Amino acid sequence: MSPRTFCSQPGCPELVTAGRCSKHEKQIVRDSNNRHGAEDDRRFYNSTPWLRLRQIQIEAEPLCQHCLQMARTTPAEHVDHKVARKARPDRALDLDNLQSLCRSCHSRKTMREQDAGRRVIISGPPGSGKTTWVEKHAPDGSIVYDYDHILAAIVTGEYVKPSDPTRTDYSPHPKDLIPMMEAIRRGMIDWLESYTTARDLFIIMANTARSKTLAKQIGAECVVLRPRHRSLSRPAPQARPRTEKRLKPGENGG
Repeated sequence: MSPRTFCSQPGCPELVTAGRCSKHEKQIVRDSNNRHGAEDDRRFYNSTPWLRLRQIQIEAEPLCQHCLQMARTTPAEHVDHKVARKARPDRALDLDNLQSLCRSCHSRKTMREQDAGRRVIISGPPGSGKTTWVEKHAPDGSIVYDYDHILAAIVTGEYVKPSDPTRTDYSPHPKDLIPMMEAIRRGMIDWLESYTTARDLFIIMANTARSKTLAKQIGAECVVLRPRHRSLSRPAPQARPRTEKRLKPGENGG
């Protein structure tokens, strides 16, 4: 057996065969990654393209956008990436991905990003079990965009959840409300990108191609469900009717 000695990290009482214990080896890796990340941040935020874009953003939005939502006027000090640069490096210099924030709002958003909730988009055709999947996987307090449930909540009388067996007078596809529902979903996405939340978010969509595009945009998981087919069993063959055998004269049927 190899002789054991104390971890080379000063003050650590763990015994190891050589070098550091597993805890401090992982810490060394994390510190190294943080240093590389800090160096990358310094290079990016001191680059000419970023400094030019930052000036354009501040001139276009000189006030904190989060404060404006709360009817406050606060000068902006930071230009923030709505979707974090590390999550979407391809949008690092995308003006549509930037917003002007004051110091306190920027700090709060940064803290929320470190504890951001799960983002999931569930897609599939009608009958594939999207709502059931969300009910099974979404923890309490989650934000859920469910087309049918939202319509049932905000439209009276003519639209109720199809799962309600006592009502048949609903409109399953009210075309005049589609623009409103799309606006609600866009508003939710804009809010999510701008503020970030620690709550889990589930968005139900029917179009799989659009769901994959949106998942890439907001950095979400994409779950694609297929229609559930009931097993079809062949009907049991019908028994042939029995026919009585007619006896010829002189034959004994016993």
